[in-house]
Formats: sequence, C-alpha cells, structure tokens
Amino acid sequence: STSSIVITFNSSSFIDYRHKDTLAYPLRLSIRFRTLGRISNGVLLSLTCKSTTSILPFIIIEHTNGKIEITILQLDQRNALSSVTVSRNISFL
Repeated sequence: STSSIVITFNSSSFIDYRHKDTLAYPLRLSIRFRTLGRISNGVLLSLTCKSTTSILPFIIIEHTNGKIEITILQLDQRNALSSVTVSRNISFL
C-alpha cells in the first residue's frame, strides 16, 4: 500500500503536511506569498519537523489558473531522491 499525502492550507498561510499512515508526523511548511498582479509566487521560509531536525526540500509552482503544484523531494528505500507532487486549487484572497 502506498501512503497518501495530504496538504491543507489554513488562513495563516501555513501548510500542514502529514502522511496518512503516520499521523504523528507533523511537518509545517512556512510559506510567504509575494503577490505580482494576479500571480503570487510561494517562497520557502522554513520547513520544520517536531521529531527531527532534518530538512525536506520542496518546490512550489503556482500556475496562472490558480492551481498550486507542490513537489516534495524525499529519500526512497534506495536512498535516492524521489518526488511527490501534490496539487490543489486555492485562492489567497
């Protein structure tokens, strides 16, 4: 079975990141958004995990149609970087 990833946006522009099969693994991605006309670019400020000090790199792309694409880079079982892409339609108004 594959573990699903849920990313939710709350009103304070934080992203809560959890694995479905390991609910006691909270990560918080702190994101600042620069608004350029109708397009805002997500800029990484910090990524912290309560149980470890490891840093997970990720990429945020916001398309012109409002779709936000988040690619999280993580190590697989062969200790090679693999990517997980999560997309969600959201507006920051």
